[in-house]
Amino acid sequence: MARPIRLEFPNALYHVMSRGNGGDTIFVEDEDRQQFLGLLAELITRYEAICYAYCLMDNHYHLLIETPKANLSQIMRGLNGRYTRFFNKKRQRMGHVFQGRYKAIIVQKDSYLLELSRYIILNPVRAGKVGAPEHYSWSSYCATIGKSVCPDWLSADNLLSTFDNKRNKAIHLYKEFVSQGIDQPFSGKILQQTYLGDNAFIYEVQKQINLKQSNSIHITKHSKKSPKKPIDEIIYGIADRGEAMNTIYKTGHYTLFEIAAYFNVHYSTVSRIIRSLCKIQ
Repeated sequence: MARPIRLEFPNALYHVMSRGNGGDTIFVEDEDRQQFLGLLAELITRYEAICYAYCLMDNHYHLLIETPKANLSQIMRGLNGRYTRFFNKKRQRMGHVFQGRYKAIIVQKDSYLLELSRYIILNPVRAGKVGAPEHYSWSSYCATIGKSVCPDWLSADNLLSTFDNKRNKAIHLYKEFVSQGIDQPFSGKILQQTYLGDNAFIYEVQKQINLKQSNSIHITKHSKKSPKKPIDEIIYGIADRGEAMNTIYKTGHYTLFEIAAYFNVHYSTVSRIIRSLCKIQ
């Protein structure tokens, strides 16, 4: 069977999985898990990605990642490659740690973001390792519900905001949602080994890929001709903050991090605002 193709485009959402070679254990002790999460934090931040959920099992892991800059392959090359070097050096061994390439399913966000976040953090419960997700230390659940400190690189607030604007109420609703899923099978169906979504979603994804390929040369030339202007000059006269963020981003000269720093907000906030404006337009 042919391997599924890799599709990357701005703001794509992925369910990423990777297993140990031959089913072997990839996280032997807590130091391994801490090292992996440290690498994940570094790469999510460096490549300006958005991580909604994660879970580290003994012989595999799950991630739910959105990539505003269409760079999943760079993130995963660093993550699996650097962790392999750490794992082998620590144990004075050679060879593969992971079984082939990572698996990345492109997800229809509006339909499956919440269900996938629930599926991922319920893995330890379904495997019989714990009786409830809050008893497992190596998933994002405890940080999301406020039981442990939430790291800056985990977009818990974005996930919770889909339930309610008030954090305490959102956490309560999310906990109920997760509890209801313990005995429910995952309802999504993966199509063509690549997509989790309906036919209309697949069509839109493929259209974006084709558009990106046909316009790549034109975009590159345009960027070279357009000089970089100061942010103050770019947004002069724009009163709406969201419109200002979008205007800056569309110049192609400023990253989400730089825009976030200018407005003194988290970069995931900038990403969310830009995505919402794109849908309206």
